[in-house]
Amino acid sequence: MKLKQITKLLFAVFSVVTLASCNDSSTTYVTEDASANAQIYSLTLAASIANVSSIDSVNFPILATTRFSIDQFQRIIYNSDSLPYKTRLTKYMATLTYENPSKIEILYPNDSVVTWSTTDSIDFALRPRIKVTPANGNEADAWTYTVDIRIHYQML
Repeated sequence: MKLKQITKLLFAVFSVVTLASCNDSSTTYVTEDASANAQIYSLTLAASIANVSSIDSVNFPILATTRFSIDQFQRIIYNSDSLPYKTRLTKYMATLTYENPSKIEILYPNDSVVTWSTTDSIDFALRPRIKVTPANGNEADAWTYTVDIRIHYQML
């Protein structure tokens, strides 16, 4: 009988030691932090079909092929080759290339802020700025871009 009790006691001690070693509080689990990258890598514009004039119908195909440059240091998006004379700045569908942000906002000069989605058009006649908040959600890491769409002021 003593041997049976000693066996049970040894089994209990072995179980406690084994389970205690599995509950190691010094184990560190590494989780990846969300990105702090708030850069825009490219911008393309497409015409919004509403309120199209005859001049717009000529200029809109050019708009689709317009290349925009991005100055990441000054945070300016601009077209180095101006759009044709009489191109109206109006609501355009914008396509932005960026790393997974938590949100993108369009900041209009009249202090209105619109959270942008890929299906929204942007009224460039109001000279908006684009604010990109990175995936980490930290407002201190957000970047705000000025958009400068250049148009010829006289006919060439």
